Amino acid sequence: MVEISFLIPTYNQSLDLAKCISAIVAYKGSDIEIVVNDDCSEEDLNLVVDSFQDKRIRCCRNDKNLGLDGNILSGIKNCYGKYIFLLRTRDFVISDAIPSIISITKNHPDVVYITGTCLDDDGLLRTCYDNEICVKGESALHVHDLLHSHPSGSVFKRSEIDVEKYQRYLERFPEPRLWFMVDQLIRLDLAQKGDFCLIREPIWVYTYTSRNKKRSVHPTKNGHLYTQKNTFLRFQSEMEFVIHEFAGEWISKRLIKTFQFWLNQATWGYLDTMSDRGLMDHYGIEPEIVDIESERIKFLEYTKQVENNLGIVDDTYLRLKEKVIQENIEYAIQKKKMDDNRLKVQEISQPIVKQIEKMKISGDSLASCIERKGFRRVGIYGMGYLGRMVWNELRCSKKVQIVFVCDKQYKNERSMTNGIYAIPPDKIHFYDIDVLLVTPVQYIREIQREVCCVAPKITIMDLLEK
Repeated sequence: MVEISFLIPTYNQSLDLAKCISAIVAYKGSDIEIVVNDDCSEEDLNLVVDSFQDKRIRCCRNDKNLGLDGNILSGIKNCYGKYIFLLRTRDFVISDAIPSIISITKNHPDVVYITGTCLDDDGLLRTCYDNEICVKGESALHVHDLLHSHPSGSVFKRSEIDVEKYQRYLERFPEPRLWFMVDQLIRLDLAQKGDFCLIREPIWVYTYTSRNKKRSVHPTKNGHLYTQKNTFLRFQSEMEFVIHEFAGEWISKRLIKTFQFWLNQATWGYLDTMSDRGLMDHYGIEPEIVDIESERIKFLEYTKQVENNLGIVDDTYLRLKEKVIQENIEYAIQKKKMDDNRLKVQEISQPIVKQIEKMKISGDSLASCIERKGFRRVGIYGMGYLGRMVWNELRCSKKVQIVFVCDKQYKNERSMTNGIYAIPPDKIHFYDIDVLLVTPVQYIREIQREVCCVAPKITIMDLLEK
């Protein structure tokens, strides 16, 4: 019996595919399979699969190029496992977590969806969850809204997936290759059918799209993924799905959640996307100047068309809609504060960054600097802009050992990789370190005063002093 099918829908990307498969085959059990669903690649992906000489891996090739969503649905049909773990080609499963996932699939038959804590490609926490079973219906739908909107990292119960249903919505999209909705609609659908399970330990690794130097494999001749036209059409897809596929008692809440999500995507989300230079380069897109008020007006006009076409007269939805619009308008104040704080941090941090870069050019390193001061076991406090830089400078060093990273955003301690822990500030005193390296430059004195730690607390500026 195949317990889990690891489904990798892919197009070309041979090197990424090899890395993705390598992480899975580190698990040696016979109760998994790996399905590489090839969307008519120009590269010979069978060469990658054959190189592993592992009977658990199959390569299935589509008759024609379908695009990501179509390839996912095609791949689901090729899976035999009780559950399907969906992975983007350049993301990874954490093989040590596979037994935990299988334990859930075997011991919780009512669970139809599983996900867990995620690391990013720096090896740091990206999303954190605690162990939890969310009962189908309201509880599962609530957690759906809090989870990542990304195809990787989702484990679906195969018997509950209605491929033909999602295919109908895909085919109605004007450019099916640019739909990018199927994993979200599957999860929405499953929330009505069974329980959701969250896992505290990290189970997968997300790699940042904006850091990818290669151009996107998705066709853009009919527009790119992030056009407002496609955002509006995805909103329409989800509204149609809610109206036609949801039980009556859940429709009102789902309609307002759908409206809220896509209103934010069409305004502040659109602004953030156009401001992401790495993402724009990856997709070959020229950034646009975004006027939030204008974009909001256009989206609200489109919303009225959708409501009229679907015959939406739900009083609860229409009443809550005005509140959501006001919250979207007022977000400008919150965003201004966040942007101002970000600029302030970067301004204070730049001299430190330049000093670290100058040190590297001269043949020195941050690790050597720490070692010269007599420290080896290090804790890092603050995983923002500077903290992430320090982490990347030290994590592969043989001179110093990172024992933990600490940040207020970590509500519970949890293991990451290589025995390193992510912990909240109140857990610092439990760990044996030589030095606590404090990186949030705007809160340094406050942290030094409040954090309980036996080891000396040294700021990044103190460390770099001669």
